[in-house]
Amino acid sequence: MNTETETAALLREIRSDLKHLRDEVRGLVSRVHRWDTTYRVEVRELVSRLDTWETTYRALDKKTQNDVRRKQYADKRRHREEGLMSLPTRHVLSFRNRLLVPKIAEWAKVGMGFARRDQPGLFVTWVVHQWNNRTYLKKPVTFSSSSFRVWNGQCRSAIGTRDLMHFSERKMSMPPLRGPDEHDDFSKRPWWEWGRSVMYPLYEEMQRRGLDEPRYRDSVRFRRCLQLLIGCFNMFEVIPGVYWDFQESLININLMLRKVGTDFQYMLRAVHKGLRVTGSDSPVNIP
Repeated sequence: MNTETETAALLREIRSDLKHLRDEVRGLVSRVHRWDTTYRVEVRELVSRLDTWETTYRALDKKTQNDVRRKQYADKRRHREEGLMSLPTRHVLSFRNRLLVPKIAEWAKVGMGFARRDQPGLFVTWVVHQWNNRTYLKKPVTFSSSSFRVWNGQCRSAIGTRDLMHFSERKMSMPPLRGPDEHDDFSKRPWWEWGRSVMYPLYEEMQRRGLDEPRYRDSVRFRRCLQLLIGCFNMFEVIPGVYWDFQESLININLMLRKVGTDFQYMLRAVHKGLRVTGSDSPVNIP
């Protein structure tokens, strides 16, 4: 009897303990569920904040990269344009720009090396490129749609190759002028002004550096070819008593072209090549 009573009491006690344990487990599960819900909400909020920070960082990083890239471009442009000058407010071919004096001295120094090798064509191509691509902030002479665009002090005027310098790529020698009309056109070609405003002072500077001295006695053709671009200013006697001059009579020009037409065409081809170069890299290696 006592044993049964003790067993029943023990079972009630176990049942009570199990109920209490069950309640505690349920409470724990409820708390875990609440914690899980809170945790999930906090994690989602944290992920959202991280996404916002990442978006902001990417935007800032992109802006920083763009700022760095713009600064690099600006530095490159500033370095590229260092020492360059603005285009003049006068016709760039006829204007004798005094600001070119330092450049002309540099070109003359390089030109002496070409003179020693008797390479007038290479030198003229190099000089024209230097003048057109590496002197001014914008090119004085550009090329587009089969014609040149020449800066006239206000804007660019279109002009064909023949109208600019009486040059035709298909011919190896300058042919005689065919009549008074062609003679009139020939005498007024705009590029002859460039010979007076740029090539003539350059040639004078080279003379000051000794171009006419005996050590350059093998550079006769070099001097003759440069004088053909200069015109009458250097008193180049082509035939006895007749000096090279774009304004000479039709008869005399044709007589002179029979003697120097090949060299003159060769020099105009060198000019044309220099003008057609688009970049700042020289098409000619300096000797």
